[in-house]
Amino acid sequence: NIQTLPIGAILNGYTIFDNCIVAFGGEFNRADYPKLWAYLQANPTLVKTQAQWQTESTANGGICGFFSDGDGTTTFRVPNLDKAFLRPDSRSIASFQADELKSHNHGVGLNLRAVFNRGSQNPYMHPSGTGVGTSYAGGTETRPKNIAVLPLIVAK
Repeated sequence: NIQTLPIGAILNGYTIFDNCIVAFGGEFNRADYPKLWAYLQANPTLVKTQAQWQTESTANGGICGFFSDGDGTTTFRVPNLDKAFLRPDSRSIASFQADELKSHNHGVGLNLRAVFNRGSQNPYMHPSGTGVGTSYAGGTETRPKNIAVLPLIVAK
């Protein structure tokens, strides 16, 4: 029963539940969500100023794990979790961590005679002309297999 979930809880779903709002960075009226606004006032470490929220969102490709104080009087902004993976971690709650590949290398098997006989025409030569490289592989981002869902915040 969603009505028994605590205000501020983050869920994932295929549809928007009656008591939830989608965490895509939208701005909402405090009067429409008094329980969520009270929760944020009781947990001020989750709230940044609107300027801080915008700075973090811009620096992190639109993603921001914090709420903002909105216009400072009547609104507040929710986190933008669009395309963000939520990760249990001991670092600061709601903090952003950029993507990264674990350090690794690739071995290349070479026929040394072919390398020395072909010189600059060597298909294994790095495009800079120095060293040996491998071909590029992959897409435009690093990601695990996934299913898209809506990030929801219990708000009422």
